[in-house]
Amino acid sequence: MKKMKKMKNKKMTMVMVTMVCLTAANLACGQPKPGCSGSCGNLTNIPYPFGTSLECSFDETFVISCNDTTYQNGGHHKQAYFPNSFIPITDISLRDHELRVSGPIARDCYYADDEEYDRHANVVMQTNSKFPVSSKRNVLVAIGCEAIGAIESPINYDALLNNANLSSSSVGRMRAGCLSLCSQVEEVKNGTCSGAGCCQISIADGVIDYSLMAENLFNHSDFNPCDYSFVVEVGAYSFSSLDLVDLQKRESFPVVLDWAVGNYQSCEQVNNSSTACQSTHSECYNSTNGPGYRCKCLEGFQGNPYLVDGCQDINECEIRNLCVSHATCHNNVGGVECRCPKGHIGDGLTSGKGCILKDDKYLRFAIPMGT
Repeated sequence: MKKMKKMKNKKMTMVMVTMVCLTAANLACGQPKPGCSGSCGNLTNIPYPFGTSLECSFDETFVISCNDTTYQNGGHHKQAYFPNSFIPITDISLRDHELRVSGPIARDCYYADDEEYDRHANVVMQTNSKFPVSSKRNVLVAIGCEAIGAIESPINYDALLNNANLSSSSVGRMRAGCLSLCSQVEEVKNGTCSGAGCCQISIADGVIDYSLMAENLFNHSDFNPCDYSFVVEVGAYSFSSLDLVDLQKRESFPVVLDWAVGNYQSCEQVNNSSTACQSTHSECYNSTNGPGYRCKCLEGFQGNPYLVDGCQDINECEIRNLCVSHATCHNNVGGVECRCPKGHIGDGLTSGKGCILKDDKYLRFAIPMGT
């Protein structure tokens, strides 16, 4: 048997890592620090460097408060929050380096019958963390007719420009907004948010905590007694004409935050002795939204790169159809080898050359020449 050169299949490896990470019983892609709790209420996966105490976290910026939350009906359960904040944390992704939280809604309502205002026209999203709002995963939305939705936030410009001298950082303010217009409900179209009843704009890089404003330019109408403004995860909201009345009783929207470790501007500045990338089979890569760096397992490995021995070898042979049916799969550390049977050549991969008879190789050249 001719032993073929060891090959890796990056695409199939990524698919298998995703499948394993989605398996609830397998915490290899999100394990906490040994001896520490990995859950809090509905947040069932708290991976290190996060933790519910300072001893279980990388540092104080990754501490999560697990508090009792009481409902109006008297029920209560555990809820994860940022320390000194009332913003709930609903999900943590180790692979994507994202946090998902419940963001607030600014609303400006006037009900003619009651002659009363329901105004929370200015609200604040205050996590008291260092994790910025993802500029790629969120948008600002305004709902209403003649409605303005606006966002304001301080921004560290030096951090965004990767200026190493953060001691003299320049902090400014980001202001942005959009205007939604309509005079009757027939003018709006469900599922679209292009300015008629609903408008949206992207979020700038570097936005951490922010304030929202919702305001009506003229007068509210019977079919649109309320105007709304909120930041929401892309794909998590689809406009409906019913939202012009009461936003269908929604109280919050999911918002995605980016997270990274430390205040370094690049991996080159990280000292190997103090790096958070503790696993032998891990590597560092730069944050794309503000300062800090991130860790990931090397190709062919999966797990938690922030823990010692956290990145474990992937057994690619467990992936269906990785090798062609008549090839033998052999798992190697960090890769896979598909061995063709005797008398065959090729890489043995279903996504590669497979295995062909040696005679077929010459036959393929001989037929065109004979013709």
